[in-house]
Amino acid sequence: MWQMVRGWEVQHLDPLKDISAKYPTLALATHLQGLGYQAAVNEPWNLLTPRYNRIGSPAFSEGC
Repeated sequence: MWQMVRGWEVQHLDPLKDISAKYPTLALATHLQGLGYQAAVNEPWNLLTPRYNRIGSPAFSEGC
């Protein structure tokens, strides 16, 4: 799963570079940076939240 998500991340970043080059505004750059922070924070939060990582379930260790 970790590798699959990293593949999606790479596929997502390439179009963002093109869009940023086509529309070089501070507002867009700030928005895209915020989306990146949100995505990066979501992964560790999911690993620490019992709702997504219950006791007795297989521990997530890929990529760690």
